[in-house]
Amino acid sequence: MNKHKVKDTIIRCLYDRKGTAEIADILKLEQSYIVALIQEIQSKFPEGFLEGKGYGADVIAVSLNPKYKELMFEFVEQGGFDAEHNTALDRARREEYKENLELSQLELAIETATEAKLNAQNAEQRIKTANRWALVSAIASAVAAIVSIISLFKVQ
Repeated sequence: MNKHKVKDTIIRCLYDRKGTAEIADILKLEQSYIVALIQEIQSKFPEGFLEGKGYGADVIAVSLNPKYKELMFEFVEQGGFDAEHNTALDRARREEYKENLELSQLELAIETATEAKLNAQNAEQRIKTANRWALVSAIASAVAAIVSIISLFKVQ
């Protein structure tokens, strides 16, 4: 059982007027761990508890404040700490997915820009090659024209 579900179970047990020793037995956990989780619950519901009473090293009596008892029980019934935790995890996952998506889009944009640059360089290279062939063709045409003119003069 995860920590958040344990906190929800602790609230249910306290609602049913069980003490920390009983809760520890029910959950098969150390009483000191139960007390530590109750302190975490108190940070969420600072007014939700009446004073705890110590009875020796490990025994502590805790009771819910009647004004907040129903509010705390409703909180647990609506999902409690486990739902809060899962909501936070879902939010973190969505953020991570969004960041990964943005990174993927950025990587795709970089890849596309790089490919466009390479295509432009290849096009420039093809233009230079075409210009060279056009120059060679023009020179060949000029040589052919000169040869034709020379051969016309020789024939006469």
